[in-house]
Amino acid sequence: MTHTFNAVRVMKMSYRSMKQMTKNSLTNLIAGISKQGALERFKYFAQEKLRATIEKNKSALIQVRFPIDTKTFATFSIYQTEKVLAQCSPTISPEKFGDSSRKVLAIATESAKYFRTTSNPPILRAGQIVNFIHGLNLDDEITRMSAVILSDTTDEIAVQEKMKAVGFSDLDAYSHDSIIKKLDKLEARIGIYERPQIESLRNLRNGIAHAGHIPSKMETERAIKTAKDTFEFL
Repeated sequence: MTHTFNAVRVMKMSYRSMKQMTKNSLTNLIAGISKQGALERFKYFAQEKLRATIEKNKSALIQVRFPIDTKTFATFSIYQTEKVLAQCSPTISPEKFGDSSRKVLAIATESAKYFRTTSNPPILRAGQIVNFIHGLNLDDEITRMSAVILSDTTDEIAVQEKMKAVGFSDLDAYSHDSIIKKLDKLEARIGIYERPQIESLRNLRNGIAHAGHIPSKMETERAIKTAKDTFEFL
C-alpha cells in the first residue's frame, strides 16, 4: 500500500515537473487592465515599443506575440479577471524570459495605472462629459456647436491629467499653454496615436469660438469620437 502511494506520488510529481518544463511562464494581477481604454493603450504601446503582433485567443481579452530575440517569441495574454500571463518556450533561459516579460508587464501596468484613479475629480468630470455628449441629438445646430466645444474640453482635461500621470509636477507652469504645446511636452515621454484628431478637433472648436462656424453632423460625430478615444487612451 505504501509502495502504491509512493508510486502515485512520484507519478504526480513527475507530471507536475513535466508541465512546468513545457513553458516558461509568469503570471500577475493588474487592477484596471481589463478596461477597454487600458487594453487599447496596452495594444498600441506593445506594438510600438516591443514590435508585438496581435494573436487570437478566445479565452483572453487580448493576446500579443513579442520577440525575445531574433528567433524566439513569447506571448502575453490579458484576461477578464485582470490576470496577465506571459509564456515562452523552456529553451529560453529564465533570465532572458524574465527580462522580456518585465518589459511587457511594465507596459501593461502603466496602461492600467491611469484608469485606477477613478476618484480623481477631473477624470470623473471628463467621463461625465463624454457620457453626456454621446446622448445628444445632433440634428440641432446649437447642440452640435456645444458638443464640439465639450469634446475639446474633454481632450484638454485628459491631456492635463495625463501630464500629471507621467510626472509633470508643476502644471501651473503649463496652464496657459495651448493644447498643442502640451501635446509636444507629453509626446516627448509617451506616444500619442490620436494626436492628429486632437489637433483637428481644436481647430474645429476654434472655428466655432472665433468665427461662429456651425459644424456638420459628421464633423460633430468625429469630435465626439475623438473625445471618447482621447479620454480612454490617455
